[in-house]
Amino acid sequence: MPSEYFHNGNLRWSVYWPNPNAWAAFLVFVLILVWVIAGFVTAKKKEHRALGYAHPFLLLLELTVWFLLAKTCSRGGFMAAAGAALFFFVVRLGPVRLSACLKAIAPRVAVAALLLVLVGAVGRFSPGHLATDKSVSNRLEMWRGALAMVHDSPFNGWGFRNGGLAYANWYQSLDAAERPVGFVNSYLDVAVEYGLHLLAVAVLLLAFLVILSVTREHSLLMAAAGACLVAWGLANVWSSLWMEPLLWIFPLFAMFLIVVGAARSQVRAVLGALFRAALVSCAATAALWCAGRHASRRYEWLVIKDSATDKVTLCKRGHPGGADNPRAQVEIWADGAVFGPFYGRAIRAAAPLFSVRSAIIYPPWHVTGREEKPSGNPRIYAGFHATRIFDTPHDDGNIVLLHPTAPPRRGDGAKIDCPRLLLCLPEQDSSEHSLPWRRWATTMNIKPVYSPQLGQRIIVRENIVFWRRLFACSNNASF
Repeated sequence: MPSEYFHNGNLRWSVYWPNPNAWAAFLVFVLILVWVIAGFVTAKKKEHRALGYAHPFLLLLELTVWFLLAKTCSRGGFMAAAGAALFFFVVRLGPVRLSACLKAIAPRVAVAALLLVLVGAVGRFSPGHLATDKSVSNRLEMWRGALAMVHDSPFNGWGFRNGGLAYANWYQSLDAAERPVGFVNSYLDVAVEYGLHLLAVAVLLLAFLVILSVTREHSLLMAAAGACLVAWGLANVWSSLWMEPLLWIFPLFAMFLIVVGAARSQVRAVLGALFRAALVSCAATAALWCAGRHASRRYEWLVIKDSATDKVTLCKRGHPGGADNPRAQVEIWADGAVFGPFYGRAIRAAAPLFSVRSAIIYPPWHVTGREEKPSGNPRIYAGFHATRIFDTPHDDGNIVLLHPTAPPRRGDGAKIDCPRLLLCLPEQDSSEHSLPWRRWATTMNIKPVYSPQLGQRIIVRENIVFWRRLFACSNNASF
């Protein structure tokens, strides 16, 4: 059952699609199909006079589609429809025949505006509403974060559907309650999750096919195929529609038509289209990176993702030297049971308590064998990661075992020669994870430190003084 969306108490129609924007994109494709059928009927009605009777039905069908589109109240859908109509009729009729283009486009604009008024959706497009609309402000906030993420790690993508999680962990405001899955923008999704280079390839392909569709002037199918790709490109600016498999049917068929139609084109025309598409792709990716550079200035922390693993380097923006000096960093092996499901947010909340300006963060799912050799950095092992102390050679680095959740080893493997080891256990732990570690500490003649709170999860704001002292120990020469 799809989620329900409302505007001023009116249900925004989405039928069986996940959201109104997806349904609106589908309706735009149907509109283009209606225009193709109408163009075919107009071209053939002299040969088959009976086809002339189809015009009233096509007009009624197009009005119905415009009505359904208005009921979605989708700004992205109307932006896609406007771009598709402009492209289709200009390419079909030719830019020289400006009056013919206006006659085709102006009535449709008027009908769309009238239907928006009738269904009570026109207010959603007003500047006053846009300025106060939460969906707009939330999008802009996420887009700023995505741009900063692209700038900080332009070629090390965060992985499929991991962009929203990375944003919530490292860039989202600590006061925000939303937990986004993506960025409601397909281009930013691709750039963040797979890297700026893959986005450049995607924009190159899209621009190349659109430009290629113009090489055959006044071709009905080529104009429709190009309009379909234009609509697809514009619809993905306001939504992450590339995740909807069924919506790919129209764009893929349009790509096929353009490739088949371009087979008759001269090689010079194809190469010219490829060159212009390359310019568009380079300009778009460069603009995106420059926008990311500007957006990144409002974020306190610089986050650099490792290309081979999921670990990140977190350092103060304006002091990037910490990212290049591993010996100056604290290594934090995070665990969701200790830092919470959004471990990065908890670490950033505790960051003001650290006595260092940079840290290497290993995620909760970082498995044995994927870490680098010990670097001598101060290390904080949280939760089940605490057992790594038994497998890692020990040097002069300070080690903190923070609320262990996996039991320590027994026998000879439990012996550790590490003079600067701090074991932090919760004062009251109903899960009883800390009991084996209390016995282990007694055996190893180690005096644990007890955090004044309940449960394994740390909540820094509950006792700032304690956590400040504890985290300061991670960079202290002596405990």
